[in-house]
Amino acid sequence: MCKKRPTKRPTKFYLYAMKYKLLLPNPSRPTNTIQFVTFINKRRFKVGTSVKIPTNAWDTSTQSIIANEDSELLQAEEELDNAVHALKKCYRNIQLDDDTELTVDSMRLAAERWKEGLQG
Repeated sequence: MCKKRPTKRPTKFYLYAMKYKLLLPNPSRPTNTIQFVTFINKRRFKVGTSVKIPTNAWDTSTQSIIANEDSELLQAEEELDNAVHALKKCYRNIQLDDDTELTVDSMRLAAERWKEGLQG
């Protein structure tokens, strides 16, 4: 009888999309720094984006800045987009790195490196 050789299956690698929220930590204050919040392995990861805006310029339903052609708010909106993009890039880099496991601690280290101006 002929033995069947096991076929080598290709390994599949999935990049999971990052779900996140942008929140104001204390909506009762007149100004707030926007926070980036996501969950990794059922643990919350929260980091400040360093983007400070007036509380009344924040739309909670769309999680975005209401700029209304105000140059300072338009600049803050661009800074927020850059911060979110950088944090998502850190997340993706950790996912692609074979040596690093995606945990809250590894994401926290990557966010600290990003804030220092280094690559995550």
